[in-house]
Amino acid sequence: MEDRILSLERRLEALLRVIPQSLQDKVDEEKIVMRKESGKKYKVQFLIETDKGTKPITIDNIYAWSDNDAMYVGSVVYVKPEMDRLQANGTIRFYKIINKKII
Repeated sequence: MEDRILSLERRLEALLRVIPQSLQDKVDEEKIVMRKESGKKYKVQFLIETDKGTKPITIDNIYAWSDNDAMYVGSVVYVKPEMDRLQANGTIRFYKIINKKII
């Protein structure tokens, strides 16, 4: 069931890109609510390489439907925005997520 939901979500991702940003935001908020209601709590560790070195980052309380979904949500919702912010501030020049794993 979880695999089918994730597969459907990936296929609908292309449709989400053509709707207005305000509706995309509503869809994202609704997915977060649905994950909290029906998902499971995960703890995910990311190994991130930057120009400053390689560091592990652990994120608790990620609600998701499966292991793969938890790693996706962790990277897209938590890690990527924070790394983009650090890159925009000039703290780091580049970053790369080397490894993801469920703890």
